[in-house]
Parts: sequence; structure tokens; C-alpha cells
Amino acid sequence: MEIMTENKNYITPDLTVHKLLLSFPEIEDKMIEKVPAFSKLRNPVLRATIAKVTTLRQAAKIGNISLNELINFLRAETGEEETEMYEEVTAKAQRPDWLIQEKIKIEYDARIDLENGIHPVAVVTKQVESLSSGDIFLLITPFYPAPLVDIFVKKGCEVWSEKISEAEVNTFIKK
Repeated sequence: MEIMTENKNYITPDLTVHKLLLSFPEIEDKMIEKVPAFSKLRNPVLRATIAKVTTLRQAAKIGNISLNELINFLRAETGEEETEMYEEVTAKAQRPDWLIQEKIKIEYDARIDLENGIHPVAVVTKQVESLSSGDIFLLITPFYPAPLVDIFVKKGCEVWSEKISEAEVNTFIKK
């Protein structure tokens, strides 16, 4: 288990939320106060599953906060100095042309599984792999699924998400 060392740059975009909270458990309330979307960290099941694989870069997307603002906030709260500015990646605002309703072949609402501690990565990966080229998978989650989006973008899929409500984000994955 990695716990904070004297490294002055411990808090970086690639640090997981889990490791951050192991090193600085007192920061949880401040994070939630800064970004209310992080209140999901109080759910022990989500904390034990999602927080272990979610980096601060991904958490910034989930919380709809700039990466620089999140990193520098956390550094200020833990006594680290602001030393770097990180590249910002902006999401596509408009629905992509490839997102055609008839092309959605599989829909998976992961909200209940997530509440029960089941991480959807295996289910989503298996189902997306079963699709034909050009078909679309719809994933429904209670927050932006940044770790899963990163996985499928790296696999060459096109991915687009839209927030439907505070409790629902639809993510479309085109194979």
C-alpha cells in the first residue's frame, strides 16, 4: 500500500482518489464541500470499488471541475505548493453525428450494480466486445464514468456522454 512520502509532488493527476484518502483521510469533507458530486465517496461500496481506480484527472471530469483547480485545491489543503499546470481536456458539447438511436444495440443501467459494489468494467467490456463494428453500447451511471471512458477511448472506440440528471449520465460507446 502506497502512503504519502516526503515527495513534494505527491498530489498529481494520476494519483487515485483511494490513495489520496488513505494518505489524507481528513480531506474527504473538504473535497465534498468543494465539489458536491464527490459526496458519492461517502457510499462505502463506491468508495471501495470506484475510488480505487479513479485518478484525480478522472475525478475532475466526474466533478465537473478543472483539473488545475482540483489539484491546486488539494495541494493547498495538504500543504503542498502549486508547482505545475496541467493540460485541460474539454468534452464535446454537441451530440456526435455517429450517435444514431437505431445503432444502440445494448443498454446497461449500471446504477444498481454500482450501489451493490459491482464494478461494471467486466460487464461493459464483454458487451462492447460482442458488438459489430459501428454498433453502439449505452451505459447508464449515476456519474460520469471517467475510468471506463478512458479504457474505451484507448481501445479505439468513440465515446460521448451526456448528463441527464444529478443521478443519471448516459455514456454511448461506439465500437
